[in-house]
Amino acid sequence: MFGVYTFFGKENKADWMKVFEDLITRGLKEILIVISDDFPGIIDAVKLAYPLADLELAFVHLQ
Repeated sequence: MFGVYTFFGKENKADWMKVFEDLITRGLKEILIVISDDFPGIIDAVKLAYPLADLELAFVHLQ
């Protein structure tokens, strides 16, 4: 397991970057796909931390 995170602030780009920077530091250098809810700031953070990753919105949110 790479990490379990509880948000200490707001869900925004800066807080998501802290999570992704921690994952990178712990060895997660590349990911292929991110499937998430439409959390504020996550799309921009993923594009910065993992620019080659595909982004998908969770199926339940597409309905």
